[in-house]
Amino acid sequence: MRVYKTIAAFRAARRKLTGTLGFVPTMGYLHEGHMELVRRARAENDAVAVSIFVNPTQFGPNDDLSRYPRDLQRDVAMLRKERVDMLFTTTPEEMYPPGFDTWVEVKGVTDRLEGEARPGHFRGVATVVCKLFNIVRPTRAYFGQKDAQQCVAVRKMTRELDMDLNVVVVPTVREPDGLAMSSRNVYLTETSERQAALCLYNALSLAQSMYAQGERDAASIRRAMTELIQREPLARLDYVSVAHPDTLAELERIEGAALASLAVRIGDKVRLIDNALLGPGMRQKGEGGRKPSRKLTTFQINDLGARFVVAELTARGLVAVPTSRRTAGADVIVRELDGSAEAYLKVKASLKSPRLWPMSPAERCLKGPGTYYVFLRRPAGRSDTFEAFMATGDEVARAVAEGVLPRKDKTGGKPFMHWALPSDEGAVKALRARWETWRPGKA
Repeated sequence: MRVYKTIAAFRAARRKLTGTLGFVPTMGYLHEGHMELVRRARAENDAVAVSIFVNPTQFGPNDDLSRYPRDLQRDVAMLRKERVDMLFTTTPEEMYPPGFDTWVEVKGVTDRLEGEARPGHFRGVATVVCKLFNIVRPTRAYFGQKDAQQCVAVRKMTRELDMDLNVVVVPTVREPDGLAMSSRNVYLTETSERQAALCLYNALSLAQSMYAQGERDAASIRRAMTELIQREPLARLDYVSVAHPDTLAELERIEGAALASLAVRIGDKVRLIDNALLGPGMRQKGEGGRKPSRKLTTFQINDLGARFVVAELTARGLVAVPTSRRTAGADVIVRELDGSAEAYLKVKASLKSPRLWPMSPAERCLKGPGTYYVFLRRPAGRSDTFEAFMATGDEVARAVAEGVLPRKDKTGGKPFMHWALPSDEGAVKALRARWETWRPGKA
């Protein structure tokens, strides 16, 4: 990995680069959420660039610019491990030289929520992202769903300014208990604060529970979320929103999809944000000006599979939260509406009709109580749905350990880790029936 500290040096290196370039803009103090963006970029591009720049123009007078955590040496080590090709890390003086007075403002979608709570924030975000896009010239840029309003604003900017890149939004990465990963979580120094911070995830889970039970009155969902937050003594609510996922206009009644979001102060120092999509068409990625390739990557196919699983389980009256494989190794967290049972699901999808699914040797199997795999394939002659088979994590771990096959066509005889459907059709039907009737906690 080469490190560049000036715009001129980065541009000189960029001119020599051929092929596609994935770009992950960050403010540093990296965590697993950032690494998921990097891995996605690595899988979908010929080269990967990351920026680390704590942008002063997006911090207001009451924000925590001076306290924002920094550890460049640690960040560099993490990026090298993920085989990043280029790192751009520079100073405010390089990005905003004396006399700088040109700004990018994205109207409408930035006027509310974080824009109202932090005046000037999105002007700083849009300006620095626009500058970074001009410097890096990426094929694709990767952002996390946790910052949903930022994603909406960046998509709008790239579309309206005809920027020649794709904006890819990656699902939120969560801790095993549901807390969204954030650099600011380091400020949760007290055990009581860390526990209190779970009220954000619990409020979003409540919103999804109400939606799954048929509630479509947005005010009722906002009120229930507010009351849940107010029951936590260490939490102070900034806002709760149930809005249109593209315009962020507050909804009276949910017709189709909605974005539930909130900002909460925990204790005296920490302000956290989080969000969850409600309803059908739960998009986890969006695009800017360039049309995406027709060929889907493995990540995108598994995203389709995860959305299918979430839709199916929501229709059964369960709370199903799409997440990331870095969240306890799962793609979907599922709960009963009353919170009495919880399970972690990993999704392996194919757009063909295979009898076996490859398992990467580097992929750790999800196993133990409450863990399951859902294997999806297209039924013969169908392209509008999936056929699903369910196995427990322990069953899959045993099968993978026992079912290593040599494969010479693509791997040169290297071990081919896989999970396969049983040869007995009765056992295959049992795996299909398990999925069709499954609920968390059910044996």
